[in-house]
Amino acid sequence: MRLFVGALLFLLAWGLSALFLHDNRQDKERQHLAENNVVAATTYQASVATYQLATDLLFAEIMEHDNVLDTFAAGVKAVGPERDRQRGKLYRLLAPTYAQLRQRGIRQLHFHTADGHSFLRFHAPHLCDDPLFDARPTIRLANTELRPVTGFEAGKNVSGFRYVHPVFRGEEHLGTVETSVTFRSIRAAMTGIDPTREYTLVLRREQVEAVLFDEQRPLYETAPLNDDFLIEDPHLRLPDSAPPPSDSVRRLDRLLREQPRVQAGMKKGEAFTVPLFTEAEDWAVSFVPVQDILGRQAAYIVAYARNPFSATLRRDFYLSLGLTTLFLGAFAWFTWGLLRSRGRLRREKRQLQTITDTIGDGLYVMNGQGVIERVNPTFGKLLGYRPDEVVGRIGHGLFHVREDGAPFANPAECPICSAMGRGEGYVGEELFRRKDGTLMNVEVSCQPIRSGDEGTGVVAAFRDISKRKESDERIRYLAEYDTLTNLPNRTLFLDRLRQAIVAAQREGEIFAVLFLDIDLFKSINDSLGHPVGDRLLQEMARRLVECMRASDTVSRQGGDEFIIILRQIREAADPAQIARKILAAISESFFIDNQELRVSGSIGIALYPADGEDEAALIKNADAAMYHAKKLGRNNYQFFTADLNVRARQRLEMENSLRLALDHREFLLHYQPLVELESGRIVGAEALLRWQHPEQGLVPPGEFIPLAEECGLIVPIGEWVLGEVCRQNKAWQDEGLTKLPVAVNLSPLQFRQRNLEEVIRRALSESGLAPEYLEIEITESLLMSAEEQTIALLYQLKNLGLNIAIDDFGTGYSSLSYLKLFPIDKLKIDRSFVRDVSSDPDDAAIISAIIAMAHRLRLRVLAEGVETIDQRNFLMLEGCNDAQGYHYSRPLPAEGMKTLLRKGQPLPPLPENLDPV
Repeated sequence: MRLFVGALLFLLAWGLSALFLHDNRQDKERQHLAENNVVAATTYQASVATYQLATDLLFAEIMEHDNVLDTFAAGVKAVGPERDRQRGKLYRLLAPTYAQLRQRGIRQLHFHTADGHSFLRFHAPHLCDDPLFDARPTIRLANTELRPVTGFEAGKNVSGFRYVHPVFRGEEHLGTVETSVTFRSIRAAMTGIDPTREYTLVLRREQVEAVLFDEQRPLYETAPLNDDFLIEDPHLRLPDSAPPPSDSVRRLDRLLREQPRVQAGMKKGEAFTVPLFTEAEDWAVSFVPVQDILGRQAAYIVAYARNPFSATLRRDFYLSLGLTTLFLGAFAWFTWGLLRSRGRLRREKRQLQTITDTIGDGLYVMNGQGVIERVNPTFGKLLGYRPDEVVGRIGHGLFHVREDGAPFANPAECPICSAMGRGEGYVGEELFRRKDGTLMNVEVSCQPIRSGDEGTGVVAAFRDISKRKESDERIRYLAEYDTLTNLPNRTLFLDRLRQAIVAAQREGEIFAVLFLDIDLFKSINDSLGHPVGDRLLQEMARRLVECMRASDTVSRQGGDEFIIILRQIREAADPAQIARKILAAISESFFIDNQELRVSGSIGIALYPADGEDEAALIKNADAAMYHAKKLGRNNYQFFTADLNVRARQRLEMENSLRLALDHREFLLHYQPLVELESGRIVGAEALLRWQHPEQGLVPPGEFIPLAEECGLIVPIGEWVLGEVCRQNKAWQDEGLTKLPVAVNLSPLQFRQRNLEEVIRRALSESGLAPEYLEIEITESLLMSAEEQTIALLYQLKNLGLNIAIDDFGTGYSSLSYLKLFPIDKLKIDRSFVRDVSSDPDDAAIISAIIAMAHRLRLRVLAEGVETIDQRNFLMLEGCNDAQGYHYSRPLPAEGMKTLLRKGQPLPPLPENLDPV
């Protein structure tokens, strides 16, 4: 049966996986909606838990004051005026506390007697002694079961979230105390946790109308999104009523009413999220069911959110649930059968043989002298002995051995025999030896056989738990080791690091922590795929282990990061030798799937105790040293220094400021003219990003652009640049200035966006700029590493009408003939060749070759970094089309560029004679 179920689950998992791969794109929206519902439900649960904590604290505070308990006890026992006097005294004692609760959004503080009558309502002290058990299940459960009861409950006036605690004085149960929170407070708490959503509460009509006072019914109206639900006091005539929903929510409710999914889901009490699309914006509306204290569907929290689809949840399907259910079912069946069989044992000796012959555990019975009197067939199957080989013999020592496999020296050492000698039972895990000499882990349960008060023997049952032991060991291994590389994971690494610290403190030793990161590993995953990347990590792990001693620890922290513990080093310079050995080992070629790969690594080194005396400090400082090694060009190692802490903090501050810069409108664009060499006429401009930091002033692009690319902020920044360039260029054209293309640099990360074409289309559409006046610049290295998807995107952008240029040409070692495969309009010669063209014949020859071959490919050529008249003259003689640089103009703010365009003059005036350089 288990084989059949396992095969069925396998086929089901295979089918679901295939369906997921096929429908991945369609599933993304549903995954986003599911995530949105989880967030809404978690926000609701956290809000309810917040008030529950406040109630718990209140109850603890009440319990600490004997005068409160004494007053409550006296009032419960009193009658007539004395009861009213004690009630007034209790009110005065807790009036300040109640005032504080009201300020925190807790509407009600209510004491009840043990028999379920109201003792004191702080919100209505004049109403008391009315019975509550029938209408208030929370109070009935708390007083009858003597436990705290928490949950949602429809009330006779208003519904709320109830928190009821039993009150004791010593062992005496006095009654209960209750706090109640309306949805207004819960809504305020939810808004505090997640202000991006708006929340409403709708109550299931049948639950509310069953307990509501008749005079309160006019205060409730049918919910606009479902007739089976009510909204509470929409006209705010009750105290603490929630504010009415916004106009947007009212409009959405009308749309939700028409959706069958909403009606069906609310009827079934499901948790779900539905998308809504309006003319203005997109919405996601999450429905979080609320159950009352009796487990009935009582209400819905409805959360309205704008643009919820920002991330994708991966759903993992766990087949272990089915196997666990199967195991539990089999175990329950077995236990039931065993208990039934034990009952038969007392009645019929004949049935004993049937049970012992069919039970799945091995059984044997010994008398008081240790002689085996009976075994069942499973005994023989598990241990390999025939019944005649053990029955009638003192045979327990024949198969029961110690952990080392040796027999017990005397019966006193055997836990089973010792328990039998004391007349006690025994349950535990032991080691049995089969007839063939192999060992087997068993779980043994033995019980003495008694005749009156005298023990006459023992019956023992055992089962083979070798597979369970293996499973436990496998679970332990998965918890402590990385499944890809079989190296210790972060959990085991931290444990060993703590052990190393303790040992170093005890022995006065030093040790080192090495933090290794594979350089540019992401490009391997992106270009060759994750399977190749995984094989590379496995081979990398093998080489690292070969470089280490047995006492050292190599662990994988995740991704392409490894951390190494070097124990018992003699001096601080020793880790450098190991680091060099590691770099040499990983620099050798890797051959994976018939591909030769060469990688390098960056290593940071922190020493104990000089660079940290605890795990966190050592790892953090080694990580900082590793980033310093990367900054110095990668493929090297660096020791930690105090200065790195300062740099790391500065980098973090810069990253945090960069994340806020876009929202604070701190970015601005400067424009550098692109000039036609022959005429000096401005034929375009290049947009250059600048950051006006509020404290540091104008931050150079070289300081923040790499950081933005590293942390992923270059994508939203790039979208802003595209939109701003299109808007500014269209504004110049609307003012009657010459229509010119403006170039925008795209980073490799930005170019890999799946929706880049959509982003560009939106920028053009929103600004009204024609596509031919937008030029996209990509790097030569990106072009040469282009995949089919990248090439297809280039043609899509070209078909859109954009101009495409290759920036910094000449630095990427590309073949000019390779360029004919791409829809390129222009080459921009890198400034490093232009700078020394007047003095370096090699640079001059390279530029001449680039211009000649580019013209043969019908491409325009622009030279970057033109700063002198000699550079300009050489480029003109070689036939270069355009140039940009300080010789013509520095990058200008938008107003400065507008002034330059309005003049319409050549830049600069042409020379009378052009002498060859």
